[in-house]
Amino acid sequence: MEMTGLDMRQCLMEKPLKSARIENIYHKNNSISVRVYSHGKNYEIHAGLGYFFISDRHEQAESATQFAMVMRKYLRGYVIKDIYQLGLDRVFILETEKNKLILEVFRNGNIILTNESNKIISVMRSQRWKSRELIAGKNYKEPEYSDITKIIPDTDNVIEAVLFKSGCGLHCKAILKSAGVENKPCSELSKNEKEKIIAEINRAIRDDKAKNEIFESLYENEQKQKNPENDRILSHQVRELGKVREEKKNLEKIINTLNNNYSIVEEIIRQVIKSSWNKGNLDVVTRDFILSMNPKTKSIKISLENMEMGLNVNRKLSTQINDFYNLLKKYENKIDKIQDIMNKNEDKKFVKRRQAYKKQKFRRFTTSDGIEILMGKDAKSNEALIKKNLQADDIVFHADVQGGAFTVLKSDKPTKTALEEAAVLCACFSKAWPMGLGSVNVYWVKPEQLDKRAMGEYISTGAFVVHGKRNYMRAELKFALGINRKGEIISGPIKYVEKNSQSFVVLQPGEDRNIGKKIRQQLLKNSSDGMEEIINVIKPSEFFNFIPSRKASLA
Repeated sequence: MEMTGLDMRQCLMEKPLKSARIENIYHKNNSISVRVYSHGKNYEIHAGLGYFFISDRHEQAESATQFAMVMRKYLRGYVIKDIYQLGLDRVFILETEKNKLILEVFRNGNIILTNESNKIISVMRSQRWKSRELIAGKNYKEPEYSDITKIIPDTDNVIEAVLFKSGCGLHCKAILKSAGVENKPCSELSKNEKEKIIAEINRAIRDDKAKNEIFESLYENEQKQKNPENDRILSHQVRELGKVREEKKNLEKIINTLNNNYSIVEEIIRQVIKSSWNKGNLDVVTRDFILSMNPKTKSIKISLENMEMGLNVNRKLSTQINDFYNLLKKYENKIDKIQDIMNKNEDKKFVKRRQAYKKQKFRRFTTSDGIEILMGKDAKSNEALIKKNLQADDIVFHADVQGGAFTVLKSDKPTKTALEEAAVLCACFSKAWPMGLGSVNVYWVKPEQLDKRAMGEYISTGAFVVHGKRNYMRAELKFALGINRKGEIISGPIKYVEKNSQSFVVLQPGEDRNIGKKIRQQLLKNSSDGMEEIINVIKPSEFFNFIPSRKASLA
């Protein structure tokens, strides 16, 4: 039995794969295994048609295929920057600093490797559809995926079918039973019943982040209430699409019937012409096929294999069948056109739900070359960072001003760029920022140079004595804040944010009272197509969670 999207999400949430290092990749038939190292343990990600799971055991490696060799060339040795699922569908995206591994594990799925710009480097199996194509050298386009937040508002579909299609699979009956909700049309569900269903799905997933990404339907409901005209247009488009599809289906049957009974139809036409349009002159067999005759238009209506169709007796039958084929193409084009309009309207309405800002013990950043940076937020977290999270090979930074956070660069062999970027962030989140300084000295030391003891002195929480040589650097107080394609706010070194966001701004010390609004305005101005609606959802106050002392100005 195939796994559902809900089963797979549970597997994804149970293992800490973010920041794991990819050690090797194995490929066999339609499946792939990615061996990773994370938090002192080895894991393997297994994905194939109909399944996705993560195990602690390692399977015996077989000889590498050509596809596996390509995967290794672009992925081995890199750190997993992010791994996530599209809605509750069976599509997973594993991102490194430079490339993406996309696992489409639904039936007839695929495995795709792209660069950071979504250009396909390699694909397990080339595929082409009307709406997208999976071919090396082309840009990767995500498959349409089900999102419970867009379906659960008022429709005539029963809720069990909606849950099934949205990735809950065979769990849908259990979810409804636990929620105490009957299987009925979504339009008949009360607000309380919808909330119970969503709560049960969240409980099944056992992860709070799911609430923000998938199951919050409040915004979608608000948009529907604010835009009844959009709903009316969409309803008309749905009816029109159904009507054209039915006409196309009927025409296909007529064409097949005429082709299968070609000689019979020709004989009917010949008999009609011979009868001088008098039904009484027709033989009994021909008379049974004819429903009506119109001598003025030279047309007849016949019934054949339970299909009614009109024909012109003055035109060749082959020509009329060819006309039907041309009409069939017009129906197909009309269907494509209606679907395109519906998709465009849906794109305009759809705003990706963003993860709510989650308070963390430490500030976390990444350098432009992929090295992690940890930073204390207050005296207590400074103490915990140095005492519990510092490793022998790390590098510790501190601004040369009174009052500032310890900053840890998690690397034993950092690049010059990483050192400079860590120093800049250390300076930005020190007292130098509210003082309005343009630059400040920052020094770095090794962990063994820090001591909590001092002769005859009391060392307060979060403070440490530094012994030995201090390596000084001059750091300019500037950092970047941006929005990535998932609608998340990210901050850090300018080069990193520029590379990983769809729109970004550079901040410096300042006292601008309207900085939240100005950041959003500038992000909108700098944004690419399709990002405007995502950025507009963000409240200006949300940016303050990422700004030192909640004060800044645009650089």
